[in-house]
Amino acid sequence: MYLRDDDGDRITADEATGRVGRPIGAEPLRFMFLASGNGVVVYKKVRLIGTSTESFDHAAEDAIERAQETLDHVKWLEVEEMGVEIAGTEQPEFQTEVTVAFELED
Repeated sequence: MYLRDDDGDRITADEATGRVGRPIGAEPLRFMFLASGNGVVVYKKVRLIGTSTESFDHAAEDAIERAQETLDHVKWLEVEEMGVEIAGTEQPEFQTEVTVAFELED
């Protein structure tokens, strides 16, 4: 198996996940192609922000649950950023931004 970018060029897993070779602030890949002897599988990535008044973990779980409720074929997620909103709230709101990858149907 090997990975291909949006242009069809072979890339490493780190390149596919946006961990290397991408300028700071550049948008990550929106689609990932995984080629094998049986054909090509295409994954799409979307960003979600989970929230919780308890913890970052609970905020991430909120995002995971929402993704699984609304998207089919969720395969993995990556935690991108964490923050706490404190302005205009009675108690701090933990926020966890995640990138969710799911397999597209044919």
